[in-house]
Amino acid sequence: MSWFLAILAATTAPADDGGRTVVVDACRYPTAAEARKAWRPAERHTPPIAVARLGERSVLALPADFKTNDNWRVAWDLAGRWDLGSARRVELDVVCERTRGARMLIYFHSGDGWYARGFDVPPGASRAVMTRKQFRTEGTPGGWDRVDTVRLCVLRGEPIDRVVHVAGIRARIVPSGIVVYRNDAGVKAEPGAPRYAREMADALDRLNLAYDLVGDRAVARGALAGKKIAVLPLNPVLPAGAAAEVRKFVAAGGKLIVCYGLPDPLGKLLGVRSRRAVHGRGGALDAIRFQGRSDRPKITVPQHSWIARRVEPVGDTKVRGTWLDRDGRDTGVAAVTRNDNGYFVGHVLTAADPAATDRLLLEMLGRLWPDVWRQLYDSRLKALGRVAGAEGPEALAEAVRANAADDPARAKVARARLAKAAGLARDASEVMKYGDPVTAAELLGRAQRAYVRAWAASVSPRAGEFRGVWCHSPTGVAGKTWPQALAALADAGFNALLVNACWGDGAAYRSEILPQVGEADQLARCTAAAAARGVAVHVWKVNWRFWRKGRGDFRRKMRRAGRVQVDPDGKPLDWLCPSQPANRALERDAMLEIVRKYPVAGIHFDYIRYPGRQGCYCPRCREAFEKRHKLKVKNWPADVIDGPLKGRYEQFRRDNITALVAEVTREAREVRPKVLISAAVFWHWPTARIEVGQDWKLWVDKGYLDFVCPMQYTDSAAGFDGRTRQTLRWAEGKVPVMPGIGATLGLDAAGAIRQVRIARRQGAAGFVLFNYDARLAREVLPMMKLGASAEPTRWRRRQGPTTRP
Repeated sequence: MSWFLAILAATTAPADDGGRTVVVDACRYPTAAEARKAWRPAERHTPPIAVARLGERSVLALPADFKTNDNWRVAWDLAGRWDLGSARRVELDVVCERTRGARMLIYFHSGDGWYARGFDVPPGASRAVMTRKQFRTEGTPGGWDRVDTVRLCVLRGEPIDRVVHVAGIRARIVPSGIVVYRNDAGVKAEPGAPRYAREMADALDRLNLAYDLVGDRAVARGALAGKKIAVLPLNPVLPAGAAAEVRKFVAAGGKLIVCYGLPDPLGKLLGVRSRRAVHGRGGALDAIRFQGRSDRPKITVPQHSWIARRVEPVGDTKVRGTWLDRDGRDTGVAAVTRNDNGYFVGHVLTAADPAATDRLLLEMLGRLWPDVWRQLYDSRLKALGRVAGAEGPEALAEAVRANAADDPARAKVARARLAKAAGLARDASEVMKYGDPVTAAELLGRAQRAYVRAWAASVSPRAGEFRGVWCHSPTGVAGKTWPQALAALADAGFNALLVNACWGDGAAYRSEILPQVGEADQLARCTAAAAARGVAVHVWKVNWRFWRKGRGDFRRKMRRAGRVQVDPDGKPLDWLCPSQPANRALERDAMLEIVRKYPVAGIHFDYIRYPGRQGCYCPRCREAFEKRHKLKVKNWPADVIDGPLKGRYEQFRRDNITALVAEVTREAREVRPKVLISAAVFWHWPTARIEVGQDWKLWVDKGYLDFVCPMQYTDSAAGFDGRTRQTLRWAEGKVPVMPGIGATLGLDAAGAIRQVRIARRQGAAGFVLFNYDARLAREVLPMMKLGASAEPTRWRRRQGPTTRP
């Protein structure tokens, strides 16, 4: 069968999830004229859609005419009516050339907004699979059950003409008794509401439990009917229609798990009265100690919470969990309560320890709906041995043998772990015969962890590579001192730390340029601990953007001085304006101060860009732009946003960003010739240079960077492979490329190691993991240490005229 027919054969392969398929568009149009009646260009620069034949059937052909079209994308709309309210995931069958992939977007319009998701298409034929939780919202969409338009986009890549083929668009409906209720109406009161809904969905995905993800409008239209449990991760507002449906749901026997928010009627339904808040100052809300069934062990769940809701139980409501402080002392403050209608948790469930949070969630779900344990057993049995692309225990054992074929000692360790995993799986099967799905499911969980450890132990380390982590917190890893955090990093075989120590409005060290955030000199503590362990420190500077914990007086000062960016409507943004010399000097001087005062290996640009097309359109940008081009803009800012001056303004923005990079690089090398200059960049350079003014390939070409870190965050191995291949092609070997891996952004440890191996295979000089937090320290680093980073190594940058002009 031809290479491009592989995906068409897969289209008819049955799924094993017990669901059904909704065909959004089969993409089988007999002629281009028929396709063009259905799919219309969404923007005036987009060419008409076409039809091609692959084998014996027709498919959509999306012409990406970027040789002459300088816009950032081409896009087509399909009108219709689709009820995707119970869709678990969306699938697209896409075919590209065998040597070149693509970057695409898909949108679903409903009400007054869109659900949007970007995805990578590797070379050849592939299936893109996107879960509902992965879609972001734009505007105010009216619910997945009332989709009226589908939009497909191909993003600009290289300036060539090409065609991307789409052979089918489907949604998969998977039956579920659990609903995650994402509170759209509560976003204004609690901007974190979407985040915690997504994190709750992440937890259910880790537990392999099916669920629906619904919003206020869907709930008001009856989305809870027939479900067993509704989980409200952070719902500060309940619209009247949704509130009525929640009452009806509970009256019919449905159960609730509610976190933090208690709008009417949730307090009455769960038998609690809300009292004043409890603050987490001094670690007062460090963990939850929870007791489920009396025959089950207590669970301690790290939370590191900053505030909680104090409640008073009413009637038959019982306290099932209390808050522990940082020293492990029981505060006596109720953290979890339960009555016949469900559980109330005093704070959102944080991601401080996902494994412990998952256990808490599972205990609550299983207590409210015992069938959950049988579902968990079945799903874990299906997933058993499916690690790093292997399709089961036999395939995984073969992969382990191949990985360790040249290392007898490593092979022996891996075989022992495989045997342990197989033994636990047999024990689970025996226990299940006696009707104990709780114990059986737990045994399968242990078996899967043993399989992961077997595979991780079979992966060999590579000498001479850059092994780094980004650390987002200027104070390091929660629960660890800097010496402890650096010791753990070095013991895991890592040689670099990129620590976030300064922003546009503050620094976590003794600075004469920026206001200091916090009293301690965190950078001094960090560099001292790193030197003791032989780890190179690169200081991560958030350029332009203000920090949410920064100094408010500094921010107000910048706003009064007109030095912040403004959007097209004149609204100020919390970003310094890059066109203003005073701001560029501030950014430059802050970075040079680090080089002068601290023994760092390098400085690292981040947010070295504009926030998007929303900035900047301040009066000083207009003045500078008009002066540069010796003209007057008649319709500001319309003419530079999407008018006749759009292209020139995009270049103006790129020049402003590049000017800072060039200046910092030149002067930093004068201060300390061996200092390394690097940048975290959006991986898709053609889009980044247009949308956010980040022309990082130019910086590579000009020698401004010593290495570059494209942020290639994806949970798809094929997508990561395509991104790595493309970023290496753009870098052209002029500087080392260290792909950024989203190790704590939806990946498990095996997924992170798999991407490390892809980066190695493609020829990257190393990698950087995001983010060095408690989860990375607890889950990923120990797995890396088993094999991929088992032996310490030192990275030495390549010398030569292409690295430094």
